[in-house]
Amino acid sequence: MAIVTESYYTTTYIGESVLTADFPRFEARAEEAILAYMHGRVDSTNFTDQTATNQTLIQKAICAQIEYLAYLGIRTANFGNANESFTVGKVSVNSSKLPVGKTSIICPAAMAFLEQTGLAGSQVDCPEVGNFPMWR
Repeated sequence: MAIVTESYYTTTYIGESVLTADFPRFEARAEEAILAYMHGRVDSTNFTDQTATNQTLIQKAICAQIEYLAYLGIRTANFGNANESFTVGKVSVNSSKLPVGKTSIICPAAMAFLEQTGLAGSQVDCPEVGNFPMWR
C-alpha cells in the first residue's frame, strides 16, 4: 500500500499537478527512492510504527520527490542526462541544458525533510559498551 495517496499529495501537500493516470507510477518511484535513502529503516509495513512527526516528514519527503520526478522526468532523475527533450504536463525539459552526471536521484527538499527524522543517511547504530563482554 502506498504511503502517500493522491488525495494527500493534492490536498495536504498541495503538490504540482500530476496526471491521475501517472500518479501511481510517480508515487511508487518516489517512495522507492525515499525508502532506499533511509537504508531500510522504514518501509510500508512499519511506517505506522513511526512517530506522527516522522510519518508527516516521510510523507512530505515522498511528495517532494514526486514533484521532483514530475519536473525532471523519471528517466532523467534516475539516470542523469537522458540525451533527449521531453514534456511532462506543463514542463518541457531540454536535456542538453541539464548537467551530465549532476542530477541527484533524491530531491534536495526531500533530503531536508528526512534529515529531521534521524532516519536518513548511512549512519551506523553503535551498540552500548555494556553489550560487549570484552569492554567490561
